[in-house]
Amino acid sequence: MDNKSINCLNMLQTTQACLESNESIYKDVPAVVTASEELDAIVAEILTTQRVQASAEGLSAAKGTVRLKLAETAFELVSLVHACAQENGMEEVAQRTDLSRTAVQSGTEVKFIDRIKGILDEVAELPDDPADWGVTPAKIKAVKDLAAKFEKVKPLTRAASAKGRSATLRLKVLFTRASKLLRTRLDRLVVQFKKSAPNFYEEYKSARTVVAQAATHEAAAVKVAKTSGSSQAKAA
Repeated sequence: MDNKSINCLNMLQTTQACLESNESIYKDVPAVVTASEELDAIVAEILTTQRVQASAEGLSAAKGTVRLKLAETAFELVSLVHACAQENGMEEVAQRTDLSRTAVQSGTEVKFIDRIKGILDEVAELPDDPADWGVTPAKIKAVKDLAAKFEKVKPLTRAASAKGRSATLRLKVLFTRASKLLRTRLDRLVVQFKKSAPNFYEEYKSARTVVAQAATHEAAAVKVAKTSGSSQAKAA
């Protein structure tokens, strides 16, 4: 979630906590009880949806990390292959392997992985013992293993991206629904307690204030963990 959404979630959870701790005050007012329960349901769905979104973002980041590491490892290998080809008068191989770091890692996923396979194919064109130039079995294996890992993670991230996009759209709907619930019902219903329960009224007003904070993944994770623990305790 972005910074605005994190701040909004913080407000919703603070408001939720305020209502929970003051339930004895409004327990005989069905409209407030119903609205409070609806808020609980919306917040619970927001947290579930946020976890789906975060998971998708995590897989996407993991794929990016694998791609970058593969590109770096392949660039080292192709550089060594190029040097070997140059010294051995293999002009065509030298020309095909004259690649910059940017050239190795650029392009679509399909073009990128095809380029990596092409680099591995060039190794077969070298003299019988290219280890003198640093083209060792370990380096070749490293590229092959990373390429296989990248191929494996690709379909997973495609599916996750679709879920992530769906989760993002759903979060917008949920936040809009929560905002409407608060503005058109709870904010109005709580007014009746301004005189009879002024502390509750002021606490509710304070909870409804959106406080800006850094939207770090760590902060979001702590928020989810706290809520999960609170929900489990309440269920117990």
